[in-house]
Amino acid sequence: MRSQFDTVDGGKDKGPPATSAQIAAFEFKSIRQFQGMTKEKRLKLAHENADILRAMAVVAIEIVALDKSELIAKVRENYDKFGPFLMELAHARDHAQAFMEFIGSAETRLAVALAVVEGDEAD
Repeated sequence: MRSQFDTVDGGKDKGPPATSAQIAAFEFKSIRQFQGMTKEKRLKLAHENADILRAMAVVAIEIVALDKSELIAKVRENYDKFGPFLMELAHARDHAQAFMEFIGSAETRLAVALAVVEGDEAD
């Protein structure tokens, strides 16, 4: 999995890992779309997106548990039910990508903050 620090010292597997000082020097700003949002609204947004992913994860797991002929038989049997799932899965994939980006960004930001605090304690 890529991290924000893959580019430090030439990228992942292209040299020594980033030092604590290099990580601590990494700059970031808050994400603009969340700056003016209340904590309540941020939590609501997170829960709504998680609910979408949860529902589509159930659908996805059931689909991938079937082989091709089983899935075709199910789709023939319930075409009206399965048809809309294609777009819903596509939207869920977008939500999942956004979650991955937020989680990766949070991981990077926390690593920076920890490196700064640990550097302070070493002084």
